[in-house]
Amino acid sequence: MAYDRNKVIALAQAEVGYHEKASNASLDDKTANSGSGNWTKYGRDLDALGDFYNGPKNGYAWCDQWYDWLLYKCFGKDAAMKLLCQPKYSAGAGCYYSALYYKQHGQFYGPGTVPEPADQIFFTYAAGEVSHTGIVEKVVGNTIYTIEGNTSDGVYRRTYSVGQSSIYGYGRPKWDDDGPDDGTDTNVPTTPSGGKTVDELAREVIAGAWGNGADRTKRLTDAGYDAAAVQKRVNEILSGAPAQEQPAQETPTQTTAPLVGYAIYLEEISEGATGSFVKAVQTLLILRGYSCGRVYYNGSERADGEFGPITKDAVMSFQKANGLEVTGVVDAKTMTALLK
Repeated sequence: MAYDRNKVIALAQAEVGYHEKASNASLDDKTANSGSGNWTKYGRDLDALGDFYNGPKNGYAWCDQWYDWLLYKCFGKDAAMKLLCQPKYSAGAGCYYSALYYKQHGQFYGPGTVPEPADQIFFTYAAGEVSHTGIVEKVVGNTIYTIEGNTSDGVYRRTYSVGQSSIYGYGRPKWDDDGPDDGTDTNVPTTPSGGKTVDELAREVIAGAWGNGADRTKRLTDAGYDAAAVQKRVNEILSGAPAQEQPAQETPTQTTAPLVGYAIYLEEISEGATGSFVKAVQTLLILRGYSCGRVYYNGSERADGEFGPITKDAVMSFQKANGLEVTGVVDAKTMTALLK
Protein backbone atom coordinates (compact mmCIF):
# COMPACT_ATOMS: atom_id res chain seq x y z
CA MET A 1 0.00 0.00 0.00
CA ALA A 2 1.01 3.63 -0.33
CA TYR A 3 1.57 5.78 2.75
CA ASP A 4 0.70 9.48 2.70
CA ARG A 5 3.76 11.42 3.85
CA ASN A 6 1.64 14.58 4.07
CA LYS A 7 -0.24 12.95 6.93
CA VAL A 8 3.05 12.56 8.81
CA ILE A 9 4.04 16.18 8.19
CA ALA A 10 0.61 17.42 9.35
CA LEU A 11 0.94 15.47 12.60
CA ALA A 12 4.46 16.84 13.12
CA GLN A 13 3.14 20.37 12.64
CA ALA A 14 0.40 19.72 15.20
CA GLU A 15 3.01 18.68 17.76
CA VAL A 16 5.03 21.91 17.55
CA GLY A 17 5.20 23.47 21.01
CA TYR A 18 5.11 20.21 22.96
CA HIS A 19 7.57 20.37 25.87
CA GLU A 20 9.15 17.40 27.61
CA LYS A 21 8.21 16.83 31.22
CA ALA A 22 10.04 17.10 34.50
CA SER A 23 8.50 13.80 35.63
CA ASN A 24 6.35 11.01 34.26
CA ALA A 25 3.13 13.04 34.59
CA SER A 26 0.88 15.23 32.42
CA LEU A 27 2.44 13.65 29.34
CA ASP A 28 -0.46 14.46 27.03
CA ASP A 29 -0.52 18.17 27.84
CA LYS A 30 1.72 20.26 25.59
CA THR A 31 3.10 22.55 28.30
CA ALA A 32 2.10 21.24 31.73
CA ASN A 33 4.85 19.84 33.99
CA SER A 34 7.50 21.21 31.63
CA GLY A 35 11.06 20.31 32.52
CA SER A 36 14.17 18.54 31.29
CA GLY A 37 13.47 15.00 32.44
CA ASN A 38 13.01 13.51 28.93
CA TRP A 39 9.55 12.23 29.88
CA THR A 40 7.15 12.35 26.89
CA LYS A 41 3.98 10.81 25.54
CA TYR A 42 6.07 9.62 22.58
CA GLY A 43 8.23 7.33 24.68
CA ARG A 44 5.22 6.21 26.72
CA ASP A 45 3.22 5.19 23.65
CA LEU A 46 6.08 3.30 22.00
CA ASP A 47 7.06 1.57 25.25
CA ALA A 48 3.46 0.33 25.55
CA LEU A 49 3.90 -1.63 22.32
CA GLY A 50 6.33 -3.94 24.10
CA ASP A 51 8.53 -4.95 21.17
CA PHE A 52 9.10 -1.73 19.27
CA TYR A 53 12.47 -1.08 20.96
CA ASN A 54 14.98 -3.23 22.80
CA GLY A 55 13.90 -1.80 26.15
CA PRO A 56 11.88 1.02 27.76
CA LYS A 57 12.85 4.43 26.38
CA ASN A 58 10.58 6.94 28.10
CA GLY A 59 12.80 9.17 30.22
CA TYR A 60 15.71 9.01 27.75
CA ALA A 61 16.76 11.28 24.87
CA TRP A 62 13.75 11.24 22.59
CA CYS A 63 14.46 12.99 19.27
CA ASP A 64 14.38 9.67 17.38
CA GLN A 65 11.44 8.38 19.40
CA TRP A 66 9.49 11.40 18.22
CA TYR A 67 9.99 10.66 14.51
CA ASP A 68 9.17 6.99 15.06
CA TRP A 69 6.03 7.98 16.97
CA LEU A 70 4.81 10.06 14.05
CA LEU A 71 4.88 7.04 11.75
CA TYR A 72 3.33 4.79 14.39
CA LYS A 73 0.43 7.19 15.03
CA CYS A 74 -0.20 7.67 11.32
CA PHE A 75 0.06 4.07 10.10
CA GLY A 76 0.27 1.66 13.03
CA LYS A 77 3.13 -0.34 14.54
CA ASP A 78 3.86 -2.86 11.78
CA ALA A 79 3.82 -0.30 8.99
CA ALA A 80 5.97 2.08 11.04
CA MET A 81 8.63 -0.58 11.58
CA LYS A 82 8.62 -1.39 7.87
CA LEU A 83 8.93 2.26 6.86
CA LEU A 84 11.75 2.75 9.38
CA CYS A 85 13.52 -0.43 8.16
CA GLN A 86 13.59 -1.61 11.76
CA PRO A 87 12.98 -5.06 13.28
CA LYS A 88 11.15 -5.79 16.48
CA TYR A 89 13.18 -5.05 19.63
CA SER A 90 15.35 -2.69 17.59
CA ALA A 91 17.99 -0.23 18.72
CA GLY A 92 16.20 2.41 16.62
CA ALA A 93 15.64 4.82 19.50
CA GLY A 94 19.29 5.78 18.98
CA CYS A 95 20.14 8.04 16.06
CA TYR A 96 23.24 6.08 15.00
CA TYR A 97 21.36 2.80 14.77
CA SER A 98 18.31 4.38 13.18
CA ALA A 99 20.52 5.68 10.37
CA LEU A 100 22.20 2.26 10.15
CA TYR A 101 18.89 0.51 9.50
CA TYR A 102 18.20 2.84 6.56
CA LYS A 103 21.71 2.22 5.24
CA GLN A 104 21.20 -1.53 5.30
CA HIS A 105 18.23 -1.10 2.97
CA GLY A 106 19.83 1.40 0.60
CA GLN A 107 17.49 4.13 1.85
CA PHE A 108 20.06 6.52 3.29
CA TYR A 109 21.19 9.65 1.44
CA GLY A 110 24.30 11.74 2.08
CA PRO A 111 24.52 15.26 3.52
CA GLY A 112 24.80 16.94 0.11
CA THR A 113 21.44 15.53 -0.99
CA VAL A 114 18.48 17.85 -1.44
CA PRO A 115 15.99 16.11 0.87
CA GLU A 116 12.34 15.36 0.31
CA PRO A 117 9.47 16.30 2.63
CA ALA A 118 9.07 13.80 5.50
CA ASP A 119 12.66 12.51 5.16
CA GLN A 120 14.25 11.75 8.51
CA ILE A 121 17.16 14.17 8.80
CA PHE A 122 20.17 13.18 10.93
CA PHE A 123 22.75 15.52 12.44
CA THR A 124 26.35 15.10 13.55
CA TYR A 125 28.30 17.36 15.89
CA ALA A 126 31.50 15.31 16.11
CA ALA A 127 33.28 12.98 13.69
CA GLY A 128 31.77 9.49 13.66
CA GLU A 129 28.76 10.44 15.78
CA VAL A 130 25.09 10.72 14.86
CA SER A 131 23.69 12.95 17.56
CA HIS A 132 20.23 14.27 16.66
CA THR A 133 17.34 13.83 14.24
CA GLY A 134 14.08 15.37 13.05
CA ILE A 135 11.68 15.48 10.11
CA VAL A 136 12.05 17.55 6.95
CA GLU A 137 8.95 19.74 6.68
CA LYS A 138 9.79 21.32 3.34
CA VAL A 139 12.64 22.57 1.17
CA VAL A 140 12.55 26.03 -0.40
CA GLY A 141 15.49 26.87 -2.63
CA ASN A 142 18.60 26.06 -0.61
CA THR A 143 16.83 26.16 2.76
CA ILE A 144 15.69 23.05 4.61
CA TYR A 145 12.83 23.55 7.06
CA THR A 146 12.62 20.92 9.80
CA ILE A 147 10.55 20.06 12.85
CA GLU A 148 12.56 18.38 15.58
CA GLY A 149 11.78 16.67 18.85
CA ASN A 150 14.07 17.08 21.87
CA THR A 151 15.42 20.39 20.63
CA SER A 152 15.42 22.98 23.44
CA ASP A 153 13.56 20.27 25.40
CA GLY A 154 10.59 20.36 23.07
CA VAL A 155 9.21 20.10 19.53
CA TYR A 156 10.23 23.13 17.48
CA ARG A 157 11.00 24.28 13.95
CA ARG A 158 14.54 24.81 12.71
CA THR A 159 16.18 25.79 9.38
CA TYR A 160 19.40 24.70 7.68
CA SER A 161 21.16 25.09 4.36
CA VAL A 162 21.50 22.16 1.95
CA GLY A 163 24.89 20.56 2.60
CA GLN A 164 25.39 22.28 5.97
CA SER A 165 28.24 20.65 7.90
CA SER A 166 26.06 19.58 10.83
CA ILE A 167 23.88 17.41 8.56
CA TYR A 168 24.86 13.73 8.61
CA GLY A 169 22.32 12.59 6.00
CA TYR A 170 18.74 11.47 5.43
CA GLY A 171 16.72 8.31 5.90
CA ARG A 172 13.88 7.95 3.43
CA PRO A 173 10.95 5.61 4.10
CA LYS A 174 9.44 3.93 1.04
CA TRP A 175 6.13 5.73 1.11
CA ASP A 176 4.87 3.88 -1.98
CA ASP A 177 6.14 0.44 -0.89
CA ASP A 178 3.73 -2.38 -1.69
CA GLY A 179 5.56 -4.92 0.48
CA PRO A 180 4.06 -6.78 3.47
CA ASP A 181 2.87 -4.72 6.42
CA ASP A 182 3.69 -7.28 9.11
CA GLY A 183 7.10 -5.84 9.97
CA THR A 184 8.88 -9.19 9.56
CA ASP A 185 12.39 -9.53 8.23
CA THR A 186 12.68 -5.82 7.61
CA ASN A 187 16.24 -5.67 8.89
CA VAL A 188 17.98 -8.45 6.98
CA PRO A 189 19.04 -8.57 3.32
CA THR A 190 17.77 -11.70 1.58
CA THR A 191 20.88 -12.04 -0.55
CA PRO A 192 24.56 -11.39 0.19
CA SER A 193 25.58 -7.79 -0.25
CA GLY A 194 28.97 -8.88 -1.59
CA GLY A 195 30.85 -6.02 0.02
CA LYS A 196 30.50 -6.17 3.80
CA THR A 197 33.48 -7.08 5.95
CA VAL A 198 33.38 -9.26 9.03
CA ASP A 199 33.93 -6.10 11.05
CA GLU A 200 30.89 -4.35 9.54
CA LEU A 201 28.68 -7.38 10.07
CA ALA A 202 29.84 -7.78 13.66
CA ARG A 203 28.99 -4.17 14.47
CA GLU A 204 25.56 -4.68 12.95
CA VAL A 205 25.12 -7.74 15.20
CA ILE A 206 26.05 -5.65 18.25
CA ALA A 207 23.50 -3.05 17.12
CA GLY A 208 20.81 -5.74 17.06
CA ALA A 209 20.31 -5.59 13.32
CA TRP A 210 20.38 -9.37 12.70
CA GLY A 211 18.14 -10.68 15.46
CA ASN A 212 19.17 -12.88 18.37
CA GLY A 213 20.48 -16.37 19.11
CA ALA A 214 19.67 -19.14 16.66
CA ASP A 215 17.52 -16.79 14.59
CA ARG A 216 20.50 -14.48 14.04
CA THR A 217 22.70 -17.42 13.06
CA LYS A 218 20.16 -18.62 10.53
CA ARG A 219 19.72 -15.18 9.00
CA LEU A 220 23.44 -14.64 8.61
CA THR A 221 23.87 -18.11 7.12
CA ASP A 222 20.92 -17.67 4.75
CA ALA A 223 22.46 -14.39 3.58
CA GLY A 224 25.69 -16.21 2.69
CA TYR A 225 27.82 -15.23 5.68
CA ASP A 226 29.83 -17.38 8.08
CA ALA A 227 27.88 -16.89 11.32
CA ALA A 228 30.67 -18.34 13.47
CA ALA A 229 33.24 -15.92 12.02
CA VAL A 230 30.90 -12.98 12.60
CA GLN A 231 30.28 -14.01 16.21
CA LYS A 232 34.01 -14.41 16.76
CA ARG A 233 34.49 -10.85 15.54
CA VAL A 234 31.72 -9.63 17.88
CA ASN A 235 33.65 -11.06 20.81
CA GLU A 236 36.87 -9.48 19.57
CA ILE A 237 35.28 -6.03 19.19
CA LEU A 238 33.88 -6.20 22.70
CA SER A 239 37.34 -7.14 23.94
CA GLY A 240 38.91 -4.12 22.22
CA ALA A 241 40.56 -5.89 19.27
CA PRO A 242 41.46 -3.84 16.14
CA ALA A 243 39.31 -3.86 13.01
CA GLN A 244 39.60 -6.42 10.25
CA GLU A 245 39.29 -5.68 6.56
CA GLN A 246 38.72 -9.03 4.88
CA PRO A 247 35.24 -9.61 3.41
CA ALA A 248 33.02 -11.91 5.43
CA GLN A 249 32.47 -14.23 2.50
CA GLU A 250 36.19 -14.91 2.23
CA THR A 251 36.21 -16.79 5.53
CA PRO A 252 35.82 -20.59 5.38
CA THR A 253 32.26 -21.74 4.77
CA GLN A 254 30.44 -22.87 7.89
CA THR A 255 29.81 -26.58 7.55
CA THR A 256 29.10 -27.55 11.14
CA ALA A 257 25.78 -27.28 12.95
CA PRO A 258 24.44 -23.74 13.49
CA LEU A 259 26.03 -21.89 16.38
CA VAL A 260 23.39 -21.70 19.10
CA GLY A 261 24.75 -21.68 22.66
CA TYR A 262 28.05 -19.96 21.98
CA ALA A 263 30.45 -19.30 24.84
CA ILE A 264 32.28 -16.05 25.51
CA TYR A 265 35.69 -16.18 27.12
CA LEU A 266 36.75 -12.93 28.77
CA GLU A 267 38.16 -11.52 31.93
CA GLU A 268 35.56 -10.31 34.40
CA ILE A 269 35.35 -6.54 34.72
CA SER A 270 34.07 -4.62 37.70
CA GLU A 271 33.95 -1.21 39.32
CA GLY A 272 37.11 0.76 38.72
CA ALA A 273 37.83 -0.67 35.26
CA THR A 274 38.26 1.63 32.27
CA GLY A 275 38.76 1.31 28.53
CA SER A 276 37.13 0.17 25.32
CA PHE A 277 35.59 -2.99 26.75
CA VAL A 278 33.86 -0.99 29.47
CA LYS A 279 32.60 1.37 26.78
CA ALA A 280 31.20 -1.56 24.78
CA VAL A 281 29.39 -2.92 27.84
CA GLN A 282 27.98 0.53 28.63
CA THR A 283 26.76 0.91 25.04
CA LEU A 284 24.88 -2.40 25.24
CA LEU A 285 23.35 -1.39 28.57
CA ILE A 286 22.28 2.04 27.29
CA LEU A 287 20.66 0.45 24.24
CA ARG A 288 18.61 -1.71 26.61
CA GLY A 289 17.47 1.29 28.64
CA TYR A 290 19.97 1.17 31.52
CA SER A 291 21.50 4.61 31.99
CA CYS A 292 25.22 4.43 32.72
CA GLY A 293 26.97 6.85 30.39
CA ARG A 294 27.55 10.55 30.07
CA VAL A 295 24.56 12.71 29.09
CA TYR A 296 25.45 15.53 26.69
CA TYR A 297 23.89 18.94 26.18
CA ASN A 298 21.57 17.71 23.44
CA GLY A 299 20.15 14.94 25.62
CA SER A 300 22.07 12.06 24.05
CA GLU A 301 23.71 9.52 26.31
CA ARG A 302 27.04 7.98 25.38
CA ALA A 303 29.38 5.48 26.97
CA ASP A 304 32.40 7.04 28.66
CA GLY A 305 34.48 3.91 29.30
CA GLU A 306 34.56 4.39 33.08
CA PHE A 307 33.12 1.60 35.26
CA GLY A 308 31.90 3.70 38.18
CA PRO A 309 29.05 3.31 40.71
CA ILE A 310 26.39 4.25 38.15
CA THR A 311 27.60 1.59 35.71
CA LYS A 312 27.71 -0.95 38.54
CA ASP A 313 24.10 -0.13 39.44
CA ALA A 314 23.10 -0.55 35.79
CA VAL A 315 24.84 -3.93 35.59
CA MET A 316 23.12 -5.08 38.78
CA SER A 317 19.71 -3.96 37.51
CA PHE A 318 20.29 -5.79 34.23
CA GLN A 319 21.42 -8.94 36.05
CA LYS A 320 18.35 -8.89 38.29
CA ALA A 321 15.99 -8.36 35.34
CA ASN A 322 17.55 -11.29 33.47
CA GLY A 323 17.66 -13.83 36.29
CA LEU A 324 21.44 -13.65 36.73
CA GLU A 325 23.43 -13.58 39.94
CA VAL A 326 23.39 -9.93 41.02
CA THR A 327 27.08 -9.10 41.54
CA GLY A 328 27.66 -5.88 39.62
CA VAL A 329 30.51 -7.71 37.85
CA VAL A 330 30.37 -8.31 34.09
CA ASP A 331 31.20 -11.99 33.59
CA ALA A 332 30.63 -14.33 30.66
CA LYS A 333 27.00 -15.03 31.57
CA THR A 334 26.22 -11.33 31.84
CA MET A 335 27.87 -10.55 28.51
CA THR A 336 26.05 -13.45 26.82
CA ALA A 337 22.74 -12.02 28.05
CA LEU A 338 23.68 -8.54 26.85
CA LEU A 339 24.39 -9.86 23.36
CA LYS A 340 21.07 -11.66 22.98
